[in-house]
Amino acid sequence: LDERRFCREHLAPLVLSEDRKHAEDPHYISWELVRLAGRHGRLSSFIPKFMGGHGGAIGIVSTPISEETASVDSAFAGLLGGHYLGLAALMISCNMKIMDKVVEKIVTYEKSEMPYLIDGAITEPTAGTDVEEVDLYPKAKLICHARRVTGGAILNGRKVFISTGHMAKEHVVMMPFDLKDPVNNYGAFLVPGDARGFSLGRKELKMGQRAGPASELIFEDCFVPEENIVMATDEFPEYQGQFKSFLETVLGITRTAVGAWSTGTARASFEKTLDLAKRAKHKNRTLVNQQWAQTILTNMF
Repeated sequence: LDERRFCREHLAPLVLSEDRKHAEDPHYISWELVRLAGRHGRLSSFIPKFMGGHGGAIGIVSTPISEETASVDSAFAGLLGGHYLGLAALMISCNMKIMDKVVEKIVTYEKSEMPYLIDGAITEPTAGTDVEEVDLYPKAKLICHARRVTGGAILNGRKVFISTGHMAKEHVVMMPFDLKDPVNNYGAFLVPGDARGFSLGRKELKMGQRAGPASELIFEDCFVPEENIVMATDEFPEYQGQFKSFLETVLGITRTAVGAWSTGTARASFEKTLDLAKRAKHKNRTLVNQQWAQTILTNMF
């Protein structure tokens, strides 16, 4: 009920005006929606209470919340989803030192004029869904790679379709150290938006869900200091052979939410169409009382 009230009383009044701003200016960023999320604690919902968050359930238990959010604005759901994808990756990594640092920033700046968001960067331009299934990695055309240097690592390549990329203050980036054997030589890195060698590329011109940006991240000899290496198999041998479990857990949690967003979007479409059919008339009869309209509604349901 709390989520429904938030979505209908606070989120819904902003949806249309924000979408129109994106239609007028492709470079527009919906900071007002981010601040709205922050004011109502939506950026720390799934952070444990002992770390300053709200301690909300994550995964399947949270799907009703995701569905309700998407039923009002799927772009807002995607915006939050990109943030929580990065957070999920940090949680699964069990690197508490970096986790504490990131969570502290999220909680501290949540209600400020410029809230702190992160993202999770997995997808590559030449390897879309291949990077989401370990069994497909042997044939995946990966271009992103990391190499060890004194004091840290150097990243090169591009990540694409990254949710909240143009909003995130830091990026949780997945890259292998060895393109010949990426599964057993992968790494995860926390890259600040002002890191040397990092830049934002294209912000996708989306047909819908425009308030949730899909971004290109560019790494050109981008240096990541040792303290920002979230995990690396060459440093922690115990990660060897665990990439499949790590990837499936991160994507399993977030893909559950994606399914809920789809359900919420479909439900809202049906509800709005049914409402229109009850009000609109054709040949002096409401649409809902005409067989052809009933057939359409039935097929939608």
